[in-house]
Amino acid sequence: MFNKQVLPVGDELYIVKRTFPIQQFEPIIREFGAKVVCDNYHCETILKAKDGMYYLCDKIDDAQIV
Repeated sequence: MFNKQVLPVGDELYIVKRTFPIQQFEPIIREFGAKVVCDNYHCETILKAKDGMYYLCDKIDDAQIV
């Protein structure tokens, strides 16, 4: 069973690892930078949504049938 939230962004899909409110997490990103935050939270990217949340995500790569 798949228990992770999946976000469609354009034609790509992302698995959400963590979520934070913008007002809580914005000072952390401003102080340390997105690269350091991604390294420490073990995620590939940070998405900022209109719903007032930051999503720390990993991109779902295209599957290949071998």
